[in-house]
Amino acid sequence: MVYAPGDPGVERVVLSDIEIAHRIDGHVWTQAGAPNTDAWWILHTHKDKFGEHEGKPARVEVDGAELTEKNTLALCHATASSWYWNVATKRLYLHVADHGNPGDGGYIIAAYLWRRFGTRAYIFGGRPYLPLVGKNSIPPVGYVTGGYHEGGTKQTFGSLKFLNGEGYFDTDLSDYIYEGKRITSRIGENGAADADFAVFWDGWTGDITWTENEVEVMVEDLMTGVI
Repeated sequence: MVYAPGDPGVERVVLSDIEIAHRIDGHVWTQAGAPNTDAWWILHTHKDKFGEHEGKPARVEVDGAELTEKNTLALCHATASSWYWNVATKRLYLHVADHGNPGDGGYIIAAYLWRRFGTRAYIFGGRPYLPLVGKNSIPPVGYVTGGYHEGGTKQTFGSLKFLNGEGYFDTDLSDYIYEGKRITSRIGENGAADADFAVFWDGWTGDITWTENEVEVMVEDLMTGVI
């Protein structure tokens, strides 16, 4: 049964997914051995006190254009503007459009990753969520109907607040780009089936402020990203 707000006997769980970006063009890239020399690789892994938090990207962009994922190194070598992830070696391979070295300074390369946070440690969709969302930090969602010539209804939210007591965001906000990224938040009853969680926000992250104890992420409606 889909979560119904207002029941005081229910322990609610809020889960937030943020697709952040990581600039990787400044890394030292290694050319793959023959016969796959159009592909270049870096180790794309990072571990912190919460465990491994990097690995296969959700997607990869070069100069703002999304590359095509391939499932073998040979196909990556054979296909310009493609990438390949080797799960065994933790290597990310790229084949840029002009067959060059991705680290030569001529490209802007971003690997996109999903950070997943909840009001408690949780498994949703087979993926773990870190317990870094403040339980009382979710503001009410409002709907504003435009008057005069505007028409339509706009969803408003405000901000999400994440816990930084253990210093998780001190380095994460320096190493990764959180601003202007896709964020989805859902709510459900603790222990309920995944299908019983309801999405209550799907939009963009805005400005971010943080202190030793808390990180506040402003959020914006998806329509603000339409040009």
